[in-house]
Parts: sequence; structure tokens; C-alpha cells
Amino acid sequence: SSGNCRNVSVCARVAGGYALVTAVGCVNPADGFDNPVKDVVVFGSLSPLSLGSSRFDDGGRDDEAKRLVEAALDGSAEATPRLPPDAPLGGCRFPPFPACRGLHVVRPCAPTVVRFVRFLVLSSQNPAGHTDANVDVSKLQLFGTPLGRPPHADDETHDGGGTSALLQRLHLDCVRVRSPDGSRGPNYP
Repeated sequence: SSGNCRNVSVCARVAGGYALVTAVGCVNPADGFDNPVKDVVVFGSLSPLSLGSSRFDDGGRDDEAKRLVEAALDGSAEATPRLPPDAPLGGCRFPPFPACRGLHVVRPCAPTVVRFVRFLVLSSQNPAGHTDANVDVSKLQLFGTPLGRPPHADDETHDGGGTSALLQRLHLDCVRVRSPDGSRGPNYP
């Protein structure tokens, strides 16, 4: 919508229960749109995420948030073994207009089990200088493995405590695996 060209959030629940996210992606529309995404960061959680403002708006409102957003956008968050729980999983940064038209950016992230996600479009490109700029985006994406729903997890009666503990163990097991060549990955504790 007009006038919404920064700090635009989209929240969603993972279809089928849970997923092990290993990469995030974004696709800008091709010709005919003049406010493509410039920067987007992605958050994941086992609990619902808020659409409201956060310390990560505007690229970070404090020094730590700025550092975490930059790490997500430049890809170095993937190599950081222990991030704060509210840190972005990853992000996508697009080149300047018009090179960003129709471009598909995918960034690997540290393997993370999620049930809910929040895409935060930090800014769009506005080469025409519209006073009522918006955000034009074709796709917001997660890549990874669907995990389904544990048999005891019932949205109506289960508080998620056991599910959360199970998935945290699964997350630790997933990040401790060795690479196909036998070496330890950057997230091996």
C-alpha cells in the first residue's frame, strides 16, 4: 500500500507444524514495478511473532541490533554459533535499481527449527522518488525440511513445553552434524 516503504512485516505459521530452516529467500518483481525490496530480514520462533515494531526496525535501533541485522544481510550470521534468541535467522540484500528487478536472492542460515516466521522488509528502493512509495515483492521464502507436528502437540490443549524441549534438542543435533567431507561446520559447538 502507498506510504509503506520501510519496516513492513509479514508473519506466518509454518504449514504442517514445524520446519528446519536452512536458508531464506526473496524474489523481486520484474518489469512494471518501481519499488522493489532493498533489504529484508527473517526471524523464526516456536511461538507466534509480533507484527509490531521491534529493535530491528530501520536496520537496528541499538548497536547490537544494527550488528545483528548487518550479519543477517551480509551472510555472516550463518557462521555465528550462538546468536541471541531474537536475532534474525538471515536476510537478503539486493543491488541497486534496476539490477534488482526480477532478482532472486537466497541466503543460507544456521539451521533453525521454527514454527512461526516474520519477514521484515527494512526498506524498498525508490528510484523515481515517489512521496507515497511502497514495497513491491514477488516472493518471500523459507528453505529447509518440513518436520511435521510431534504426535503429542495439539494446538488446543498442549502448552508447547515438551514440544519446545524436543525441538531444541533436534536443533542442537542438526547443528552438530559433520559436513559431507567430514569436517565440522561453523555451527559445531
